[in-house]
Amino acid sequence: MYFIQVFGFVTLLWGLFITGINSSNSTNIYPKPLPIAAQSKSIPSDYFRFLDSYYKFHTSSTTWAEARRICEAEGAYLTIVNSEDEAYFLVRLFSQYPAAVLNGITCLNGANFVSIGFHDIFQEGEYVTIDGKSIRSSGYIHWQPGEPNNSAGENSSVVENCGSFHRNGGLNDLSCRCRIPFVCEIPVNSCMQLHKKATSDIISQLLSKAVLIMHFIQTFGILLVLCGYFITGFANETNSTSAIPKPLAIAAQSNSIPRDYVQFQNSYYKFHKDSQTWAEARRSCEAEGGHLAIVNSIEEEIFLIRLTRQYPPAVLNYVAYVNYFYIGFHDLFEEGDFVTVDGKSIRDSGYVNWTPGRPGFNNPSCNCGMFSRDGGLIDMPCQYRNAYICEISSPCNQALVQKIEAKRVEHE
Repeated sequence: MYFIQVFGFVTLLWGLFITGINSSNSTNIYPKPLPIAAQSKSIPSDYFRFLDSYYKFHTSSTTWAEARRICEAEGAYLTIVNSEDEAYFLVRLFSQYPAAVLNGITCLNGANFVSIGFHDIFQEGEYVTIDGKSIRSSGYIHWQPGEPNNSAGENSSVVENCGSFHRNGGLNDLSCRCRIPFVCEIPVNSCMQLHKKATSDIISQLLSKAVLIMHFIQTFGILLVLCGYFITGFANETNSTSAIPKPLAIAAQSNSIPRDYVQFQNSYYKFHKDSQTWAEARRSCEAEGGHLAIVNSIEEEIFLIRLTRQYPPAVLNYVAYVNYFYIGFHDLFEEGDFVTVDGKSIRDSGYVNWTPGRPGFNNPSCNCGMFSRDGGLIDMPCQYRNAYICEISSPCNQALVQKIEAKRVEHE
């Protein structure tokens, strides 16, 4: 039985070795960067590269919410300033667009500002980036003198909740209804792009007959290994009950994951039975290193149903609704335009299963997302106090990031 395992391992290693040789014969795995128009179909030709991102200055003015949607349609987001160097680049980019070429500005001195990706829409004075992180963690907090002030003027009743960037490099809060230019950003090395690239490479290789043969050899080796384990486990079953160890307790799996989180697939989840408003719940999840849960699949929905049913109404503390729980989506940016707490359209989340009669477009106060105990999404007022669910997603594979970038630099 041990012979089968050894033979299987040898076969598997042989398959991996020959597959590696086949891959090494390709000189186009990490091609040199092409001019921006041809480099990627996902990068529009009018974006400029600086360090690890591409940027586009939109001269046609619009509201902050509409600017966010336009950036998203281009595969980008409203830019987030992360350093002094990036701010200096944006100042230089802005200098190429004098007031005379900017169109449709509706705000006083609007030609000196562009909309960028931060706001305090969730909670007055609590500024977060478009992807839901505190602006304090962005790496750049340089406000214009006297800003933020949440006011368009001494005698104005207009509140200012949306972020902007001044020609001289300072941050400012403006009314979200102001129509001003804006800047979109597409990161070069986002986890999503890296995994899409990796997936594309795998698919391309699998189309090759040689690689298919090598994978067959690997599969044959794996089957032999599993067969050996099965026979070994069957023979030793009466002598040992720990051939396959039980999952470790959550506290032992990762020092960065709080003890009372439960793992499902690539994320950890915690049900908070104490009541909070949606904004307070979002902050609590962030303080624990996570975010309000984002449902991405039917499988995740089923898991959350099972999780919530462990907390019957009797154990919930002072909640407005015993069958609905805050999760990470809202339409606070614009009525009816639901987005997740990381700034992406809910349509792209992989799960849009509304409960009957929802969303409540006829009730503009229903802006914050909840999950039903029986499954499904619902929108409710944000100020109600309810139980909520936090999620800690697995971090990007930094080793993969470094490896791909090193290869790219090597071939430039």
